[in-house]
Amino acid sequence: MISLRGGVSVSLWMILGVAFATGLLSGFLGVGGGFIRMPALFYLIGVPVPIAVGTDLFEIVFSGGIGSFLYAMDGGVDLSIVLPLLAGSALGARVGSAATSIVDEGEIKVYFGLMLLGGSIAVAVREVGGYLEMPVFDMVSLVLILGSALLVSGMVVYSSIVEIRKELVNKPQTAD
Repeated sequence: MISLRGGVSVSLWMILGVAFATGLLSGFLGVGGGFIRMPALFYLIGVPVPIAVGTDLFEIVFSGGIGSFLYAMDGGVDLSIVLPLLAGSALGARVGSAATSIVDEGEIKVYFGLMLLGGSIAVAVREVGGYLEMPVFDMVSLVLILGSALLVSGMVVYSSIVEIRKELVNKPQTAD
């Protein structure tokens, strides 16, 4: 058993199993494993949400680095796109990590579940469109996934602002 931050003890085999399963699904689906690894960390392993977020982001640095290197070796990386993406991602990660440390852990789990649901519906709509040979479903799928991301992001920002306001109202006033 391994003792994790947040007072959680878990078997190394459980961690390795979750890592293998998310890696396998990432390889099959061609997507990052974060959308699978995050719920696995807090639902299967029991890690608190802020620690799960930080752990997942730290792991992505290495797994993403390996994947990036391999794609770059095959000429599959365009640096003119990478630099603006890095700038935006760095800013977004900073804001997101600050928000997840403020917002209630239960709310984050609900928001993450809503994002997964929205993504699932978007994939299903796209697949139905392909089956019916109706390209308009591709646009509907794109709108659904972007809408889900914007809605969930907006909910996290709103919850963060509410929590910050609560702290400011409850903060004791000091005499100057």
